[in-house]
Amino acid sequence: MKKYLLLFLLLPQSNFLIASQPNSDVMASNIAIVIHGGAGWSRNQTEEKLKSIEDGLKRALDEGFAILESGGTSLIMEKTEHVLIVGQGAEKVAIEGGLEVVDPSYFYSKEKLDRVRRQKTKDELSTVGAVAIDKEGNISAATSTGGRSNKLPGRVGDSPIIGAGTWAQNNLCGVSGTGHGEYFMRFNVAREICARMDYLGLTADQASNQVIDELSGMGIEGGVIVIDKEGNASMIFNTDGMARAYKNSKGDEIVTIY
Repeated sequence: MKKYLLLFLLLPQSNFLIASQPNSDVMASNIAIVIHGGAGWSRNQTEEKLKSIEDGLKRALDEGFAILESGGTSLIMEKTEHVLIVGQGAEKVAIEGGLEVVDPSYFYSKEKLDRVRRQKTKDELSTVGAVAIDKEGNISAATSTGGRSNKLPGRVGDSPIIGAGTWAQNNLCGVSGTGHGEYFMRFNVAREICARMDYLGLTADQASNQVIDELSGMGIEGGVIVIDKEGNASMIFNTDGMARAYKNSKGDEIVTIY
């Protein structure tokens, strides 16, 4: 039975995953996973809260890496030719794939509801993401978001927009973003990073820094996690912090917020 990685790791809010076509003839020299818990939310958090978030990152990182290490695939949706499925159709695919589906009441949080009521004019970011490369060299990226606080009904963010908040391309890179979704959509941030790696020959760090610097120049906050075809990771942000973690088969591991 195949083990699936990325949707297992993400909070089941508004999930989106993109995976490249399977790499049947390529074996990765370095399996790796990088995850994020959003950027820009860590101001004025207690040490206890920050410690619990780091513990959660570590737990998710280890469980996800264990799946990759055991030969599990980073891919799902291998039994359909479609790229994007939403609504009830997406729930059906998830159920048929053996993924957990929860009741809407799962997402209720009195603490968050009270906070929204207190901060009617302040936006807050609420996004998590993961990017992985498995033993067969498949690169997948997933992003899950609760959206921005106080958004208009019907507003769609960058997470489900291919190339904006999420992108994966075998033999190149995978990206998951967090930040002001309207601008991630306008500038196609995730795809732009991979395009600069592809056409300009930049490293993941160079391309990510360039794009995030350009957002900073417009006063836009956000961050990205990136994995390249060698399993190297980049975790770039322009906020006070971004919960993030990385682990690879060479023994490298990072779990941090600031």
